[in-house]
Amino acid sequence: MDEICAHIQLGQPPIRFLYESARVVAFQPAHPAWQAHIVVASRKHITSLATAAAADETTLVELLGIVARFSREVEDAWGGCHIFTDTGNHQNIPHLHFVLCAGRPTSTQTEAMTSPSMAGESVVV
Repeated sequence: MDEICAHIQLGQPPIRFLYESARVVAFQPAHPAWQAHIVVASRKHITSLATAAAADETTLVELLGIVARFSREVEDAWGGCHIFTDTGNHQNIPHLHFVLCAGRPTSTQTEAMTSPSMAGESVVV
């Protein structure tokens, strides 16, 4: 079971959902890499956006709607955000999810992955 599936299905580690439906969840990771860090994921296992099928259309529409909703909230709080998803061998977690991030990285490991335009002092979204 991949990390996101474990988060969603087992609640390991315990997480607080920012959004939850039968198809989609949004949450802040237990160890956020940025000051504002939200993961929006499908409950159903879909490996990536590239592998999504026509049967996944309802999930994809809801998923993108929730990404849009949280991007507006993060933009209001931080002035903008980065939104990304990966496919293929660029994925470190093979489960369809979008990451919204803003502010400064919370560790030196993420500084190299973050653009210099990300700035801010608060830690909440």
